[in-house]
Amino acid sequence: MPPSLADGEEHRVRFDEPSGRWFKATHPETYGAAPQISYDLDPETNRPAKRLVMGKGTPMIYLERWSLFNAVFGDDVRLERILPVGYGLSILVSQRDITGEAPALDEIAAFFHERDFMPVPASQDAFYRAADDVLALDAHQANLVRTDDGLVPIDIPVFRPDEDISRWLRGVGL
Repeated sequence: MPPSLADGEEHRVRFDEPSGRWFKATHPETYGAAPQISYDLDPETNRPAKRLVMGKGTPMIYLERWSLFNAVFGDDVRLERILPVGYGLSILVSQRDITGEAPALDEIAAFFHERDFMPVPASQDAFYRAADDVLALDAHQANLVRTDDGLVPIDIPVFRPDEDISRWLRGVGL
């Protein structure tokens, strides 16, 4: 695929008029990010502190996150194919076209609150729902669309926290 203005850090993106779907091909050997706990020094106290950060994703994590995205948000992202590209693999998914505008930050917060998600401390775009142990990340204005029917997520990475992240979430009161 040649470069386009819709390309991002994770995908090359093209719209297919006949199908009305967006096709997203991961850059070779780039499968998004995956949450992990970072152990850093707190600059104010100079004591160890844990925080949620994004590490490197794997092909399996990438595919699981889209499956979970479909289940949590009712979308129909489809795995189209896995392609050998030069030195690696690219995963091609497609998603229905959703037209609208970028929502305001308070609309995003309300959207997640209405669905029983709690904001993750020290993060402006991460939300957690304890009822089904779902962590939604990267929930910023470019990854949701305001439509006439309300907000629609278009690219929210969704994960089941591992035990380390689960302990951290419980420790911060979630």
